[in-house]
Amino acid sequence: MKKLGTLLLAFALAAICIFLLPTEVQAASGTCGENLKWELDNAGTLTISGTGEMKNYDESKLPWYSSRDLIKSVVIEEGVTGIGESAFSKCSNLESVTIPESVTSIVYGMFSWCTSLTDITIPESVTSIETWAFYDCGLTDITIPDGVIDIGNHTFEKCSNLASVTIPDSVTYIGYSAFSSCTSLTQVVIPGSVTDLGDSAFARCTGLTDVTILDGVTNLAEHGLFYYCTNLANVTIPKSVTKIGRSAFELCSNLKNVFYAGASDDWGQITIGEWNTPLFDATVTFGECKHSYDGGVVTVEASCKDAGVKTYTCTLCGDSYTEEIEKLTTHSYEEGTCTVCGGSDPDYVPPTEFSLLAIWEAIVNFFKSILAYFGL
Repeated sequence: MKKLGTLLLAFALAAICIFLLPTEVQAASGTCGENLKWELDNAGTLTISGTGEMKNYDESKLPWYSSRDLIKSVVIEEGVTGIGESAFSKCSNLESVTIPESVTSIVYGMFSWCTSLTDITIPESVTSIETWAFYDCGLTDITIPDGVIDIGNHTFEKCSNLASVTIPDSVTYIGYSAFSSCTSLTQVVIPGSVTDLGDSAFARCTGLTDVTILDGVTNLAEHGLFYYCTNLANVTIPKSVTKIGRSAFELCSNLKNVFYAGASDDWGQITIGEWNTPLFDATVTFGECKHSYDGGVVTVEASCKDAGVKTYTCTLCGDSYTEEIEKLTTHSYEEGTCTVCGGSDPDYVPPTEFSLLAIWEAIVNFFKSILAYFGL
């Protein structure tokens, strides 16, 4: 009997817990800045609207803090110029984000630990991606827009699903551990505009196989730039490099090829820090790169109006060439006119419009013709 009572009590408590669990997002709203308001709807969309900057809150004091796990989408409307630090941190079910051109910075911790966020478009207006902005995020690829100058410390660290990153030649600073432990990343091209490479910026990227450093970069960090990149096989280094920091290639046990743009004497002038044994054990090829081009990417789609372009890039040095894609012979017709080139569809037959009036007029004309035939 006692056991039966215990079981009944357990079932009752479970039923109460289930009853208390929310079955849908509870709509809520409020203000988050002098001229900003926020609204969370029943579908889990958090919208921030108004003008100006959002307030900075302690993370636990964010207006939507208690609803973080219910947020599935974030829409920041045009007019908002700044978002508070860690505003969406630990929104573990966040999948979609819209950021307007009025925003100029992805701030500290903004999307850190957003493990369901796999894709995001950063607007061209952004010039800075700050520390911890996407730390341990679910991103699978990221294109950093041309115009970004700074990539802060730990920005993409531990984004273990990040397989592709495009860094534009506007970037001058890549911070400490910015891409550390991005274990799915396979290739990296560091643009020549980078004047400051933080320590361990690409450390522990165990899936990384090919690194291309473009002409203009002079200093490969002070310490551990590619530390423990255990699958790194090919590195292209420009003649502009004068210093390779300590442990830059430490524990890069599969490093086989170093393509150096300068001559042997130039290589001898580079200051190479200690604990870089894999670099010395690799085969160094001097002079021009023996290109190994990828399968190509369509950079301009072909249409019936214009030819397209396919771009092939050397996986070793970043050199590229283009190939023309022939114009399409097919058209995209709508109501007899191609929406792309404006050409006419030779087989287009305009639809016949029927109306009661037209039918009545046809009947009247028919009988008139009969009467006229018999001279009536």
